[in-house]
Amino acid sequence: MPNATSYKPSSPAETLLPGKKRQPRALILVLILLIAGWLVAYALTLWSLRQTTLENGLAESASLARSFERHLTQTLEMIEMASLSVAPEQDIRHAKHPFSAQLKLLLNQAPYLRSISLVNPEGIIIASSLQDNVGTPLPPIDFYPDAPQDTPLLRIGLPLRGRDLYNAEIPGLTQPLAADEAFFLPVIRPAPGKNAGLRIVATLNPDYFLLHFQQLMPSTAGFVQVLRHDGRLLISSWPQDNPSAPEPAGAVHQQLASADFGEMAQSLDGGFEVLTGYRTSSHFPVVVAIHLNRAHVLQRWQSESRRLSLIVFPILLALTAAILMIWRRQKRLEEKERELLEQRLLAASLFEATSDGVLITTPDGQIITSNPAYERISGYSADEMRGRNPRMLSSGLHDPAFFQTLWQAVESTGHWQGEIVNRHKDGHFFHNLLTINAVSGPDGRTHHLIGVATDITQLKANEAELKSARDRAESASHAKSVFLGTMSHELRTPMHGVLGMTELLLRSPMGERQTYQLKVIRSSAQRLLGILEQLLDYTDFEAHGITLSISGFDPRQLLSDLLAEFAPQAAHKSLQLKCTFAPDAPACILGDPLRVKQTLANLLSNAVKFTESGSIDVSLSLDPATGLNIAVSDTGIGIATERQNQIFEAFTQIEDSANRRFGGLGLGLALAYRLAHAMGGKLSVNSVPGQGSCFTLNLPLLPPPKVG
Repeated sequence: MPNATSYKPSSPAETLLPGKKRQPRALILVLILLIAGWLVAYALTLWSLRQTTLENGLAESASLARSFERHLTQTLEMIEMASLSVAPEQDIRHAKHPFSAQLKLLLNQAPYLRSISLVNPEGIIIASSLQDNVGTPLPPIDFYPDAPQDTPLLRIGLPLRGRDLYNAEIPGLTQPLAADEAFFLPVIRPAPGKNAGLRIVATLNPDYFLLHFQQLMPSTAGFVQVLRHDGRLLISSWPQDNPSAPEPAGAVHQQLASADFGEMAQSLDGGFEVLTGYRTSSHFPVVVAIHLNRAHVLQRWQSESRRLSLIVFPILLALTAAILMIWRRQKRLEEKERELLEQRLLAASLFEATSDGVLITTPDGQIITSNPAYERISGYSADEMRGRNPRMLSSGLHDPAFFQTLWQAVESTGHWQGEIVNRHKDGHFFHNLLTINAVSGPDGRTHHLIGVATDITQLKANEAELKSARDRAESASHAKSVFLGTMSHELRTPMHGVLGMTELLLRSPMGERQTYQLKVIRSSAQRLLGILEQLLDYTDFEAHGITLSISGFDPRQLLSDLLAEFAPQAAHKSLQLKCTFAPDAPACILGDPLRVKQTLANLLSNAVKFTESGSIDVSLSLDPATGLNIAVSDTGIGIATERQNQIFEAFTQIEDSANRRFGGLGLGLALAYRLAHAMGGKLSVNSVPGQGSCFTLNLPLLPPPKVG
């Protein structure tokens, strides 16, 4: 059995780890070095593969640039040949339709063109394969290279908005075309032979080149750009590029100053990493730039890396597992010793520092030791309690059956928890929340018992004070309800007398002024009587609850009678009072008709009170799932959203107290709400300020009475 000293280290040496340290063996060191070598080799291999993949990507971009440049150059050469074949020996400066037919025939052999046109020296199209172009002035297009008109060169213009020359729009130099706009490319060349002074203009179809690009290179791999030598964009397979944009290919334009072809890794606008290959046409002022998606290219490297990892990582895992196995064997004893020491230190710290009292006994109940918290709770020191039985703290307030149940639980389950009253050394009683746990050894036998006591004396005192305060509050509330009920009852009798005498006086002959004054008295007395009736109903409910008288009744007749009672009030305010019965509305239900009528009367009273104009609608319907629904809707002032959860509380007004226009105690809805719940139903509201409110009374359908 442990004693008090077993929870404290006997010397500082016990707080240290065992003096004999087990260092890793040579085998562990060799394995670690081997793993490090494998990792270094693996990293170098991955780096080499990555660089090779990028170099191959650059070579591929250069190869694709060469292929696309060859295709583009061949296409431009065919355009130039077609231009030279346009009636070299015929004077066509005044020809129109016959020559247009020849141009149409020539266009049929050139799918990369949209039209071929002939332009006179005045800049007017005099013949074209597209009839709409004839007569159209040639737009002032910026052709490149900049050369005299009679220079025998094929010059390329910037992209024009539209389908052809007849509807072409020239964008500003600082405003390139939008990426999704339709456009074409014009090229121009002087007419040959006798046609000096005339110029041949061909319009290139960009869709032809884009289709060729897409067939040879998918969009996921990269994109192709065709640029003029001055850096302006002609065609691009990238959907976000803007035709005619200046220098859209990154560093390509700068590289053209020193080399007509090459490749580079670069970052385009937006941080798009690409591998670029470019090549200049050998005969024309255009450049083809291929931009391969760097991430797409590196996917090949990633695939190779994964295959390599399937070889390397199993070996690394095997070596790591070997190291861990050896290391764990060497450290197992050391860890166990460390855990035991930490447990002893933790137990000692908890034992000494916890605010709960701890009492340790032998299985037969002999006190071994206690912590400082238990000494404070009981008033006895550990030395005074050591060797004695916990019965020394007995208060005498528990019978033998209590302790018999306690020890039976400890013996059967090894655990007991409950409240117990003990006696302090100075004689006063103190309350404990006591937990007793049996601690067993490897042999399964109980070695000692640990009792953990939480002092709840003050908590018990607080509970007693709280109960006393609650009792006083309930007594005061009851007295308040009795007082209000008594006062309401006592005031109601003279108010009936006031109303009765007022009615008698009104039947007597008197002047118009006196009649008016008596009507004011009657109205005020009726309003006061209504308030007293509500107050009396509420206090009676608070004091005695609600007693229901269940019987069968027709809800339709009940509503009709109730609306007849409120009809004069509604007519006085020029309000429409309507009632609607659903086809499935029952003719007879079980319930308390008096309480149903009382509830609906409060709802109708509120509706009439808070509605200045418009209508009040009452509807009766049946929901098979929830029961009978009676809705009272009005076009009144409505209720603010933040107040809709408060209006069913007693003495709560719909309006703020500072802006009230309507009287009342705020009990009508509170009574209706409580009556609804007393009948097993519920009352809900849906309201929009300034538009009106809808109160819905839901009543469950009671089963019909048993017959016989």
